[in-house]
Amino acid sequence: MSLLQALAYFFWEAVRNLLRGWRISSLAVATTALSLFIGGTLVLLGTNLTRAVDQWRADAQVVIYLAEDASSDQLAALRSGLENSSVWTQVREVSPEQAQIRFKQRFPDLAQVAGDLERNPLPASIELRSRGSRVQVAAEIAELVRQGAVAEIDDDGEWLEKMEAAASVASLLGLLIGGILMIAAAISIASVVRLSTFVYRKEIAAMRLIGATEFFIRGPFVVEGLVQGVAGSVVALAALWLGYYGLGGLELPWFARGALLDFFLSGGQTSGLLALGGLAGLVGGLIPLRERTGVFG
Repeated sequence: MSLLQALAYFFWEAVRNLLRGWRISSLAVATTALSLFIGGTLVLLGTNLTRAVDQWRADAQVVIYLAEDASSDQLAALRSGLENSSVWTQVREVSPEQAQIRFKQRFPDLAQVAGDLERNPLPASIELRSRGSRVQVAAEIAELVRQGAVAEIDDDGEWLEKMEAAASVASLLGLLIGGILMIAAAISIASVVRLSTFVYRKEIAAMRLIGATEFFIRGPFVVEGLVQGVAGSVVALAALWLGYYGLGGLELPWFARGALLDFFLSGGQTSGLLALGGLAGLVGGLIPLRERTGVFG
């Protein structure tokens, strides 16, 4: 019998064993699927957060809100310093009237309220876009805070750094929790394979009597674990796909959509989840064959 024929025999024997004991094997598949689903969800969240932060960083800006009592000399010194700085690529002034128009456009539900106010509460501001590093931008902001014309500074870079940290934590947690749960999945698969070896111990003994090799006897049980692991991976990926596109049909805020639904798992990440499930199944299939249970040793 060729190797290809032997592998085909292993596969069909494994499928037959799983179908016979589908109740307990489905539990192992479900454990693997849940493990990969939790880990995959966190990896997906981390990936989307990272991509969203990269996109948001391209639109990030520093906004300087000007003090109402700033003198003309203070404003002139501030403008001159900003225009001569090598850190800023864009310096745009926004008057209180322009700020109010923007507010009404972005928040149409509150436009009537803003129009009824006797006095425009929005201050004049200067919007900046940077080309320097975060260290350079932080140093510039520290200098700007000391100027009398500046009332407050809003820096998008601060919360973007927090979002980047959250993305890294989500990805790391996905790998850590996924790894721990995959150990549980391998143990669950090993229990199913161990049970199969006991069920078919008489057939195993008969095969040995007629001269079957250990490779030929043990092969179906190893493949049985592998099939369970891959099946769990497929179920997890299907659940992730359904959840991803299911949420896509909901009305979500733009930032939530960007952080959750901008991108599905890449080909490499999908292959990695399949490989993890297969590895857990392979380990789970090998564990019982190395134990001294009376069937294989």
